[in-house]
Amino acid sequence: MSSEEREPRAKLNMEHGFIQSIIKNQVDRDDYDKEQKLMKVQNKISGSPSRRERPKRAALQVYVPPHLRGKTSTNTETSPPKASSTAEDWEVEKKPAIPTPEVAIQMKLEFVRKDGEVCELNISEGEDLKKVVTKFGRANGLDVRLRDALYHRLSTAMKGRAV
Repeated sequence: MSSEEREPRAKLNMEHGFIQSIIKNQVDRDDYDKEQKLMKVQNKISGSPSRRERPKRAALQVYVPPHLRGKTSTNTETSPPKASSTAEDWEVEKKPAIPTPEVAIQMKLEFVRKDGEVCELNISEGEDLKKVVTKFGRANGLDVRLRDALYHRLSTAMKGRAV
């Protein structure tokens, strides 16, 4: 049997729509890869940090505990109050000294508003957390989503402390 007697093998029909779509996808993928490599080279040239690089230490915000905050900054207690009357209800420094029965504080929350003012929320035993969070959120301009998120976060933290 010679090679001339064999029947020709079936080949792919390059005109078929399925093959055409495969070719189109390969070309599109190649173009996309070229664009990505070009963008990667341009980002390296422009000096923008990559995702793997960590920010410098000076750029990171460092947590300062409340008892040390007064020591590092200048005397902030002598500055005039800037808060509105609704936010004053939640700040310990601006409340008048009214003798109240001592109730154990379960949790203390400090909240920094958009204007930079720090508001405090003391959650005592026996208080309805939902009502306290709702009142605090309204006084500080939090929308419903943020108030709900704050409630869930505080309730999980309180459950974790109870255990």
